Amino acid sequence: MEYTREKYDKLVKEWDRQDIEINEFIRKLVCAVPCWKCLIECFVCPLLYEVRYREQKLWGVGDGKLYPQVHSLADLLYWHDRNRTEKKKTLDRVKSVLAAWEKPAQTIEKALADNAKLLVDLGKLLSSDATKLVYDVFMRLVPMHLVIAPPASSGHVTGIAKEYTQICEHDKGEPDDCCGPDVGVPSLSRRLLGPQPYLIDPKDYFSVICCVTKDRYLPAKDAYANAQSAWENTDNEFKRLIAEIDEGMKSIEKNAQAAFPPDCKWQKKKPDADSAT
Repeated sequence: MEYTREKYDKLVKEWDRQDIEINEFIRKLVCAVPCWKCLIECFVCPLLYEVRYREQKLWGVGDGKLYPQVHSLADLLYWHDRNRTEKKKTLDRVKSVLAAWEKPAQTIEKALADNAKLLVDLGKLLSSDATKLVYDVFMRLVPMHLVIAPPASSGHVTGIAKEYTQICEHDKGEPDDCCGPDVGVPSLSRRLLGPQPYLIDPKDYFSVICCVTKDRYLPAKDAYANAQSAWENTDNEFKRLIAEIDEGMKSIEKNAQAAFPPDCKWQKKKPDADSAT
């Protein structure tokens, strides 16, 4: 296993060092760019909200529950299509989290290296490019630093104030972190980073992965398989009825003639005797 105690201790030490350095850099930044919060709230957050609006327009607003009644096979087919789409989104989300945790040491090490380089690069922008500086600090550097952070219970707690971490207040996700890693619906700003592992104690690694697998991945996998099967069965029935309707229309004349009783013939009416001339 590459995620050893030695590797963990080294990564946590680097994370602690960067936490101090990031705090110091933020102090310089807010002095150099007093309007930093306005730049984020007025120009970045609205872009996230616009994406959220489009997603809600596409998929609807609510808790993901589908309507309780259908009134036709076409309604039922659409219901199953939406249901399997939602189940697939959940499955893909959990799979992406598990994939991010396959090599946590390498992934976290890279994230720390990227952040270290970003800090160096940002130092060159303090007097030249305020907009890029603010975006990179509050949308890239700080979020990545916090998402890979060790749990507070480990004793390694960030010194970054909440005013620098809780931005875009209307950009909310639907967390689901019962096993540790969040496999819920992430906020849009969180989605910019993609799934990431965090600095968990190596002794807890396998129990966390087993929990996510057993309690989230396997149920999501089964739910999607059932939803897919239900959609396929309904789709087959839908197509069968469409074909039967088409064939029925084409064969009405043939089938009607075949259904007539054989002794049913037109009889010429004989004239009445009284009317003979």
